[in-house]
Amino acid sequence: KIVIDTNTKEELGEAFIASVKLNKEVKIGTLLLANGSESRTHRHVGPLFGSCLLLATENNLTGQDQPTIRRAREIVKLIETSGGGFFK
Repeated sequence: KIVIDTNTKEELGEAFIASVKLNKEVKIGTLLLANGSESRTHRHVGPLFGSCLLLATENNLTGQDQPTIRRAREIVKLIETSGGGFFK
């Protein structure tokens, strides 16, 4: 598990690059979590870039930028149908 700050678009881009590199170079599941003002996108689509886990919240009131459980299920379904990520 690695947590990084993503407060700019550049840092968000670096988070995606780091996710892909971790997925290629580390032979076990990895979890790269993004915090900060630009973290929302990475939190929602991280598994497409190699994160082995998608964190979710019950509703929009309890989790800052986390997808809701319903949205997380939709994301996982999209990943499964595309054949990408760890959800094969």
